[in-house]
Amino acid sequence: MLLIIGLWWVNPLAAKDDLSVEDQLVGVMFKNLAKAYVSVSDYERLKKDTILRLKGMEDERFKACYAKSLAVISEFPQEVKIKYGINENSIVLLAHGNISDERGLADIIELSRHLRDDIIIVLHGKLLQRILKNLPMNVFMRNEVLSEDDLMEYIAMADIGLAIYNDISENNKYVAFSSHKIAIYSRCGLPYIAYHNESFEVLNEMIVWGVTVNNVNEITKAIDHIMTNYTFYQKQTQLAYEGIYCFDKYRETLIEYITN
Repeated sequence: MLLIIGLWWVNPLAAKDDLSVEDQLVGVMFKNLAKAYVSVSDYERLKKDTILRLKGMEDERFKACYAKSLAVISEFPQEVKIKYGINENSIVLLAHGNISDERGLADIIELSRHLRDDIIIVLHGKLLQRILKNLPMNVFMRNEVLSEDDLMEYIAMADIGLAIYNDISENNKYVAFSSHKIAIYSRCGLPYIAYHNESFEVLNEMIVWGVTVNNVNEITKAIDHIMTNYTFYQKQTQLAYEGIYCFDKYRETLIEYITN
């Protein structure tokens, strides 16, 4: 019925000059409801396909990527730095993911002005806005798409992961557990530095594998603290990945949720 109403409302009447904006909006609403109805009718098929995909994920492939990251962490981070044109003795701060002022870009530029000469910042991800053509000399932008293996290697060669979220929207309220970059940092052995919010309070009660700060002025102190205690923090990142962020922990729970 919704499908019939949607097609009737939008198609025959949309061409009439006297159709009001309100009527057009109602027509679009019914059309979208009709689409939703059709989607619901395919729900069982979609659910079945999703479960099959979850069960069919290749555990060995993910384990191999994790092993490769651990190899970079423990055996040859300097070689990987050289491979990507980075001084092997540099301390690398990596900001991975979407890049914009809301995701800390302006603060990262400000941070670059207060770093020691042996510390650089690498931006890697998707640009959500135009940035300065002339970045500071210690800030490098890399936005090309890498294969999963190369991405894990690239992230693992860094020393600290930045997760600077300036806005406090609902979308970022649970970032310690919902952010892809946080999970990737743990998988690749990078202790994080992030702006404080309530989700990181919960995370720190579970396991400490990074440092939260209140503003950009506190980041240099956090860098020094992590680098002074780096062996501890790097071991903690591996425990955090295996205990919290590894997808294998949630596969069966997710399948059960979809099934029921």
